[in-house]
Amino acid sequence: MALSSMNIFEDCFAISLEIG
Repeated sequence: MALSSMNIFEDCFAISLEIG
């Protein structure tokens, strides 16, 4: 899905906000 580390970090952050 995410190719760059930055993209993966942002994806995880967004998912955390949605779950939280």
